[in-house]
Amino acid sequence: MDEQQAQEFGRYVRKHRQAVGLTTRGLAADVGMNMSQIVRWEQGQITAPHPEAIERAAQALGVPTVDLMTLAGYPVAKGLPGLRPYMRAKYKDLPPDAVDEVESFIARLQAKHGGHSGPEDGEDET
Repeated sequence: MDEQQAQEFGRYVRKHRQAVGLTTRGLAADVGMNMSQIVRWEQGQITAPHPEAIERAAQALGVPTVDLMTLAGYPVAKGLPGLRPYMRAKYKDLPPDAVDEVESFIARLQAKHGGHSGPEDGEDET
């Protein structure tokens, strides 16, 4: 992943870590890393996080692994990423505030039209 992707990955990790009430030390313990590595993730200084660490982080943060893997630039075999990771992978040049606008727009559409966020597991995604 490039520097911009690394920073977006870091913002995503920090946002979700704080949302679940974990400290950097707590997340580090859950992932099996030292605290300084988590801090470096969150600061966007790591451009190639290890996939197994990403998977453990996703579990600790309560987010889909596919989201973190997509943000980290890894190809994913199945499952769809969330909107923000998808936007960052597909439209790398969009600034974070533009992605925020897209997320906000989609949230308004979901609220207006019933809030369904996509096919259920096993449903056709076409």
